[in-house]
Amino acid sequence: MPRPVRWLSLLFRLVVLFFLGCGPAPAVGDIDLARHEVTLSPNDARLVREADDIEAAGAGHSSSGVVAGASGPGVTLSLTGDATASTVTQSDGFFHFDGLADGSYQVTPEKAGYRFQPASVSFTVKGANVEEQNFIAFPQAIAHGVSGVISRGPGLTVSVGLVGYSLTTEVEATAAGEFSFGGLPDGLYRLTPVLHGYAFTPDHRDVSVSGADVEGIEFVAHLTP
Repeated sequence: MPRPVRWLSLLFRLVVLFFLGCGPAPAVGDIDLARHEVTLSPNDARLVREADDIEAAGAGHSSSGVVAGASGPGVTLSLTGDATASTVTQSDGFFHFDGLADGSYQVTPEKAGYRFQPASVSFTVKGANVEEQNFIAFPQAIAHGVSGVISRGPGLTVSVGLVGYSLTTEVEATAAGEFSFGGLPDGLYRLTPVLHGYAFTPDHRDVSVSGADVEGIEFVAHLTP
């Protein structure tokens, strides 16, 4: 009988060891972290960098607009400032830049044989998308100017806004009250002078540009009470 007893004893020990091995893992406090350092393999590090790149690319805001006029699609728009990029207008003239962080930027359109009004647009991204960055394209051969003077206000810095073709452009009058806009395609425009503390007669002028420059637009400045 001694031999079966030895086999039973050995079997009992194996069963005990098996169940002890399936017991609860040691608590975190029982692990010597100095002996269990965690390191990233080169592949792991690459995956982390790729994930960071994807997150960065999806972050930020967008700027968009339309290039209208005769140029058709294929206008190249260059973004400069706190980031640089370029894009091309779609068939409907729409364009956009994505992934922009907060900062200052400028968009400039370009296409051979065409001029654009305005020539460029500056804008600031601050926590939101920026839309309606619009341009008008027209053949270089039909660029005209509009100019005039604001009297009774020498030395005043007056902002004269030109509104037309669903876009707004501003220029500053000179110390002599003279102002001018250049590079305009044919169309109807409205000029409105603005200066805090002053009124103007008339308060606006509608101007039709048709095949030639328009000169001699006059406003009179009045100091408001």
